[in-house]
Amino acid sequence: MGFHELYRPRPDMSASFVTAVPSRGSLAAAIAIGGLLVVAFGATLTVAHTDLPHIPEILVAYDAALIMLSLMTAYLLFGQFMVSGTISVAVLATAYMTTGLLQIENLLFFPGVFLRQDVYQVDAASPIWVWLICHVIFPALVCLYAFIDGRKHTMAPARVDIAVIALTGASVLVMLAVFFLVTYGIRLLPPLVITRNSIDLGSAGLGPAAWVLNVAALVLLVGRLRCRTLVQLWLAVAVLASLLDVSVTMYAPLRYSAGWYLSRVISLVATGIVLAAMLREMTLLYARVADLNDRLEQMAVTDGLTGLANRRHFNQTLDREWRRARRDLDLVSLLMIDIDHFKGYNDRLGHLAGDECLRRVARAIGSCVRRPLDLAARYGGEEFAVVLPGTDSAGAFAVAQRVREAVAAVALPHPDHGKPVTVSIGIATLRPIADDAETILIAASDEALYRAKEAGRDRAVAHDATAQAPAKADRVEAD
Repeated sequence: MGFHELYRPRPDMSASFVTAVPSRGSLAAAIAIGGLLVVAFGATLTVAHTDLPHIPEILVAYDAALIMLSLMTAYLLFGQFMVSGTISVAVLATAYMTTGLLQIENLLFFPGVFLRQDVYQVDAASPIWVWLICHVIFPALVCLYAFIDGRKHTMAPARVDIAVIALTGASVLVMLAVFFLVTYGIRLLPPLVITRNSIDLGSAGLGPAAWVLNVAALVLLVGRLRCRTLVQLWLAVAVLASLLDVSVTMYAPLRYSAGWYLSRVISLVATGIVLAAMLREMTLLYARVADLNDRLEQMAVTDGLTGLANRRHFNQTLDREWRRARRDLDLVSLLMIDIDHFKGYNDRLGHLAGDECLRRVARAIGSCVRRPLDLAARYGGEEFAVVLPGTDSAGAFAVAQRVREAVAAVALPHPDHGKPVTVSIGIATLRPIADDAETILIAASDEALYRAKEAGRDRAVAHDATAQAPAKADRVEAD
């Protein structure tokens, strides 16, 4: 399957990626990734306490990625909030914004990375408290999102910008409050039992609280919301990953152990999975918008009945090719085509039959236009036009003959005389010397069409004096 097939827009795709309905493929992928996380978690439990090489630099890369992923997710969600005004989306954006900012502190306070223990009163327990607070705030805000989502709580557009600024400011205030709490106020917090690289997360009760909140968030997403949207589906996978992260950290709280390294990987999955889903959905939405724009553009230049170019497209093309021919000192030919005795056909057989006649004649005319720059258009009523850039009178005559033969091959019997429907064609071939294409080339082809009708119809008449004409009804008569 190629990229185009993979990202083909779905007919039911929403205009917002936070309300888009997940496809069966997305559901299968979410279940598969969730299953792989659970299997990896179970497989690691047997070796979770195994001490591995101490590489503090890994934490720098891990936290940098986590910060970037969280803040990018928050940015996209805030953007959707500004578009929709949905308060639940703002809550979810705040959860990711706060998580990303707290990860900055977690990186600063981690032993052996940036700050020494005596700087800003950093204690050995400071990074542990940041980690615990982060893993409490995120599932708590997800629970709030699950409670209010679907209740159509929206905000007036005039207040959305203010709300984004306020929520961003609140996230920054939480970050600063946590900073002072785990540094200068560290003695106000319950003591954590820390021996060497081992931490007892249950000693302060926040470890079990984080675990319970993650379970509650997962139950609400799956049970209450039923993962109705794509973001909810992948958010459930993210919360599952967060739950496994807390579980493995509580089971094997030894830094640089196999469990500790696994928890870092799970945290990245938990943060990145929603962002990846949103970016993919944005790509799908972009593809859909591009497809709709192409369709609208095509509709704007296409005649709805016949499928040929409409009058607007004809005027634009003729003007463009006229100016190009004037610049290049080239020729432009124009065929004006009229269905003979169409009024009688329409009056006798009715408008439905008349419309079908127009469609079939249009298809015949379109089949004769083969070069990329040539254009067949419906000029109006039963009249059609063919623009032939860079074509001399002999070439225009050849196309006119093909058009007459193609229309004759349709073999639509005319009710007034029983013979097949025919067309009259006026041909004009000029070398531009002025900008006014409509009053020159169209007037010349109209005059040639009038002569074709006066001469008995079912023929082509050229305004260009160099065109040669046979002596019967299928001939080209020179003006």
